Amino acid sequence: MAEANKPLFEGSSESKLSVCIRLLSYKSNWNVPDKCLQNFTKLLLDISPTKIELPTSYYDAKRLVSKLGLTVKRIDCCVNECMLFYDNDTGKKDASLLQCKFCHKPRYHPINIARRKKKPIPVKSMFYLPLIPRLQRLFASMQTAPHMT
Repeated sequence: MAEANKPLFEGSSESKLSVCIRLLSYKSNWNVPDKCLQNFTKLLLDISPTKIELPTSYYDAKRLVSKLGLTVKRIDCCVNECMLFYDNDTGKKDASLLQCKFCHKPRYHPINIARRKKKPIPVKSMFYLPLIPRLQRLFASMQTAPHMT
Protein backbone atom coordinates (compact mmCIF):
# COMPACT_ATOMS: atom_id res chain seq x y z
CA MET A 1 0.00 0.00 0.00
CA ALA A 2 2.98 2.30 0.53
CA GLU A 3 3.82 1.93 -3.19
CA ALA A 4 0.28 3.00 -4.12
CA ASN A 5 0.47 6.25 -2.14
CA LYS A 6 4.07 7.16 -3.02
CA PRO A 7 4.26 9.38 -6.15
CA LEU A 8 6.41 8.19 -9.03
CA PHE A 9 8.50 11.38 -8.81
CA GLU A 10 8.14 14.76 -7.12
CA GLY A 11 4.98 16.46 -8.39
CA SER A 12 3.60 13.39 -10.18
CA SER A 13 -0.03 12.35 -9.82
CA GLU A 14 0.84 8.74 -10.72
CA SER A 15 2.32 6.14 -8.38
CA LYS A 16 4.68 3.27 -9.11
CA LEU A 17 1.82 0.81 -8.64
CA SER A 18 -0.58 2.65 -10.96
CA VAL A 19 2.05 2.82 -13.72
CA CYS A 20 2.81 -0.90 -13.32
CA ILE A 21 -0.89 -1.74 -13.55
CA ARG A 22 -1.26 0.37 -16.70
CA LEU A 23 1.81 -1.24 -18.31
CA LEU A 24 0.55 -4.74 -17.50
CA SER A 25 -2.90 -3.90 -18.87
CA TYR A 26 -1.32 -2.67 -22.12
CA LYS A 27 0.64 -5.91 -22.32
CA SER A 28 -2.52 -7.93 -21.80
CA ASN A 29 -4.77 -5.91 -24.12
CA TRP A 30 -2.43 -5.91 -27.12
CA ASN A 31 -0.51 -9.11 -26.46
CA VAL A 32 2.80 -7.28 -26.11
CA PRO A 33 5.83 -9.55 -25.54
CA ASP A 34 7.79 -9.35 -22.29
CA LYS A 35 10.88 -7.92 -24.00
CA CYS A 36 8.79 -5.13 -25.53
CA LEU A 37 7.46 -4.22 -22.09
CA GLN A 38 11.04 -4.12 -20.78
CA ASN A 39 11.98 -1.75 -23.60
CA PHE A 40 8.99 0.49 -22.79
CA THR A 41 10.07 0.79 -19.17
CA LYS A 42 13.68 1.40 -20.23
CA LEU A 43 12.46 4.17 -22.55
CA LEU A 44 10.43 5.74 -19.74
CA LEU A 45 13.45 5.61 -17.43
CA ASP A 46 15.72 7.14 -20.09
CA ILE A 47 13.46 10.06 -21.04
CA SER A 48 12.27 11.02 -17.57
CA PRO A 49 13.82 14.27 -16.33
CA THR A 50 14.07 13.02 -12.76
CA LYS A 51 14.98 9.67 -11.28
CA ILE A 52 11.85 7.51 -11.22
CA GLU A 53 11.54 4.10 -9.64
CA LEU A 54 9.91 1.82 -12.19
CA PRO A 55 10.44 -1.92 -12.37
CA THR A 56 12.85 -2.79 -15.14
CA SER A 57 11.32 -6.13 -16.09
CA TYR A 58 7.95 -7.78 -16.56
CA TYR A 59 8.69 -10.08 -13.62
CA ASP A 60 9.28 -7.13 -11.25
CA ALA A 61 6.09 -5.37 -12.37
CA LYS A 62 4.01 -8.52 -11.98
CA ARG A 63 5.52 -9.20 -8.54
CA LEU A 64 4.62 -5.67 -7.38
CA VAL A 65 1.01 -5.97 -8.58
CA SER A 66 0.63 -9.49 -7.18
CA LYS A 67 1.14 -8.11 -3.66
CA LEU A 68 -2.41 -6.78 -3.85
CA GLY A 69 -3.63 -10.36 -3.46
CA LEU A 70 -6.10 -10.25 -6.34
CA THR A 71 -5.42 -13.58 -8.03
CA VAL A 72 -6.78 -14.82 -11.33
CA LYS A 73 -7.62 -18.43 -12.09
CA ARG A 74 -7.62 -19.81 -15.62
CA ILE A 75 -10.27 -22.46 -16.34
CA ASP A 76 -10.49 -24.56 -19.52
CA CYS A 77 -13.84 -24.49 -21.36
CA CYS A 78 -15.55 -26.50 -24.06
CA VAL A 79 -15.33 -25.04 -27.58
CA ASN A 80 -19.12 -24.80 -27.77
CA GLU A 81 -19.33 -23.43 -24.22
CA CYS A 82 -21.21 -26.52 -22.97
CA MET A 83 -19.18 -26.97 -19.80
CA LEU A 84 -16.17 -25.92 -17.74
CA PHE A 85 -13.37 -28.36 -16.97
CA TYR A 86 -13.34 -27.49 -13.28
CA ASP A 87 -13.56 -29.34 -9.97
CA ASN A 88 -16.27 -27.77 -7.82
CA ASP A 89 -17.36 -28.21 -4.21
CA THR A 90 -20.35 -30.43 -5.01
CA GLY A 91 -18.15 -33.39 -5.90
CA LYS A 92 -18.01 -33.16 -9.70
CA LYS A 93 -14.54 -34.02 -10.95
CA ASP A 94 -14.60 -32.41 -14.38
CA ALA A 95 -11.01 -31.08 -14.34
CA SER A 96 -9.60 -34.46 -15.35
CA LEU A 97 -11.83 -34.94 -18.42
CA LEU A 98 -10.25 -34.80 -21.88
CA GLN A 99 -13.45 -34.13 -23.83
CA CYS A 100 -16.80 -32.45 -23.24
CA LYS A 101 -19.49 -34.57 -21.57
CA PHE A 102 -22.20 -33.09 -23.79
CA CYS A 103 -20.85 -32.48 -27.30
CA HIS A 104 -17.73 -34.74 -27.04
CA LYS A 105 -15.39 -32.08 -28.47
CA PRO A 106 -11.74 -32.36 -27.34
CA ARG A 107 -10.46 -30.23 -24.50
CA TYR A 108 -6.94 -29.77 -25.92
CA HIS A 109 -5.50 -29.05 -29.34
CA PRO A 110 -4.20 -32.19 -31.06
CA ILE A 111 -0.60 -32.85 -30.09
CA ASN A 112 1.85 -33.33 -32.93
CA ILE A 113 4.95 -35.47 -32.60
CA ALA A 114 7.30 -32.51 -32.01
CA ARG A 115 5.26 -31.25 -28.99
CA ARG A 116 4.65 -34.64 -27.38
CA LYS A 117 6.43 -33.94 -24.06
CA LYS A 118 5.11 -30.41 -23.52
CA LYS A 119 1.98 -29.41 -21.62
CA PRO A 120 -1.22 -29.69 -23.71
CA ILE A 121 -2.78 -26.44 -24.93
CA PRO A 122 -6.51 -25.98 -24.20
CA VAL A 123 -8.74 -25.16 -27.15
CA LYS A 124 -10.61 -22.52 -25.15
CA SER A 125 -10.16 -21.10 -21.67
CA MET A 126 -11.56 -18.34 -19.49
CA PHE A 127 -10.28 -16.24 -16.63
CA TYR A 128 -12.06 -16.46 -13.28
CA LEU A 129 -11.66 -13.52 -10.92
CA PRO A 130 -12.58 -14.65 -7.38
CA LEU A 131 -15.07 -12.22 -5.86
CA ILE A 132 -14.31 -12.56 -2.14
CA PRO A 133 -10.73 -11.11 -2.19
CA ARG A 134 -11.94 -8.18 -4.30
CA LEU A 135 -14.77 -7.41 -1.88
CA GLN A 136 -12.38 -7.69 1.06
CA ARG A 137 -10.03 -5.22 -0.64
CA LEU A 138 -12.90 -2.74 -1.20
CA PHE A 139 -14.09 -3.01 2.41
CA ALA A 140 -10.52 -2.61 3.74
CA SER A 141 -10.16 0.87 2.22
CA MET A 142 -11.49 3.76 4.29
CA GLN A 143 -12.52 5.61 1.11
CA THR A 144 -14.55 2.80 -0.48
CA ALA A 145 -16.03 1.08 2.62
CA PRO A 146 -18.87 3.62 3.14
CA HIS A 147 -19.86 3.23 -0.53
CA MET A 148 -19.90 -0.56 -0.22
CA THR A 149 -22.48 -0.58 2.59
